[in-house]
Amino acid sequence: MPSPPPSLNEQSPTSARLQPPRPSVQRSQSSTARFLSQPISVQWRTALVRLPRAVPPLALKWTASDCSYPIIVDLPSRGKYKIPVYIFVPQKIDFTKPVSLPVVLDFHGGGFYLGSCLEQAPFCGMMANELNCIAISVDYRMGPIDQFPAALEDGEDVLRAILEPTAPGYPILRKAIIDKLLSDAKADAKTIRKAEARAAKKAFKAEKKALKKQGKKEISKTPNALALAPDADPSLAGTGEGPLSKTSSRVSELSSNPESTPSSSLPASRVPSRDPSRAPSRTPSIDISIDPTRVAISGFSSGGNLALNLGLSVHPPQLDSAWPCPFPSDHPSTIPLLLFYPSLDLHQLPSERTRPAHAPVPKGFWSETSDLLAPTYLPREQAGHPRASPGLADLEGLHDQARMLLVLPSNDSLAHQSEIWVKKVKEHRRGGDLRVERYEDMKHGWTQMPEGWLSDEEKRTRKDIFEKTLEFTRDLWGRDEMEVKG
Repeated sequence: MPSPPPSLNEQSPTSARLQPPRPSVQRSQSSTARFLSQPISVQWRTALVRLPRAVPPLALKWTASDCSYPIIVDLPSRGKYKIPVYIFVPQKIDFTKPVSLPVVLDFHGGGFYLGSCLEQAPFCGMMANELNCIAISVDYRMGPIDQFPAALEDGEDVLRAILEPTAPGYPILRKAIIDKLLSDAKADAKTIRKAEARAAKKAFKAEKKALKKQGKKEISKTPNALALAPDADPSLAGTGEGPLSKTSSRVSELSSNPESTPSSSLPASRVPSRDPSRAPSRTPSIDISIDPTRVAISGFSSGGNLALNLGLSVHPPQLDSAWPCPFPSDHPSTIPLLLFYPSLDLHQLPSERTRPAHAPVPKGFWSETSDLLAPTYLPREQAGHPRASPGLADLEGLHDQARMLLVLPSNDSLAHQSEIWVKKVKEHRRGGDLRVERYEDMKHGWTQMPEGWLSDEEKRTRKDIFEKTLEFTRDLWGRDEMEVKG
């Protein structure tokens, strides 16, 4: 009987020489048929843990009210499957200069059998607004319907849609983002026009009242004639050619011409600033693009597994054939990998992991459910695969431009394997590319829990790590460059 593949505790330099698993896209059964083929115990437990996914996106009005409402776009994959992605755009963009937006690609947690993009909305909205970037959360495939490496394949395909002009999702993603930006700009323009009309009408009434009080004749101008933007050209009054008009025609133009979406030139008088306080009367052009050189990858728990994977290449002898990193070897900029309490070694079932002394004991039902559902995505015989457990991967394959932020709460059963991986990174002389933030007495997943569930200290530490995450990413992307490009 063959020995089990080594874990992070016992890894050797030539561990787990395995063939890549058969690609999940080659499965011929429908997703419904694969689900119904599972034991009843798996079916009903899956339905139970997936209940939060039934929450409609409308709930974001209460759970993430300070971020823009995301759009959901289906991107093509390497097979017939479409990958849903939730796209968050910044709420304030100055269209008076060229806009080149960086990207944060995000992955939710859930052990590869539960979790959703909606729980990432507060984080993604914060990143989009504070970094003036596009945040994309991937609704990747999970067990028991799909098996490893389905989630990783989805992550790779979405990343290639960001990086590679030849990827099938490249034009679709850009068109969706720019249409969203212009649609929001149109909505803002309508709001601005209404506010200006109300202000003009109020001013008109005040002037009329003042003139009447002075015994002078009433003024003859109408409120509509006075309803100009504060900085608009008076010669355009009532013509429909002012700074806040004709946005919708440009949206239609972009929708009918995908080739114009990566970078569109447009008289800026027809598209307002997203920030009403900076609404310009005239600007020479609008230039919107996505910057593929500034891409960060974030992931929480199992999502952290995927985030690290996307910064790695795996070569023989760990695999019989190479499995390259989607980022090209000559990628020109640093790649922030934002790893929140990641699962780096999946040898152990959830109940078998080293539990810190002060960590809460998992309840029997949920512990049994986790142990039952986790193998539906990753069969036990594949647990040692370096793509299933990226903590086992040879760090020679870690991208030269990768810079890692690792967030470790002390009351987390995944903390032990992360600490072992930290030592491995330092021994490989990549310690300078790794920043570790440890939080005492915090539990797994606390950053993504509803605020009402958190203590004051948990709220404080969550705010602290999110501020550090922004600082880490902003510094790597370059503060000055972000101000110029964004």
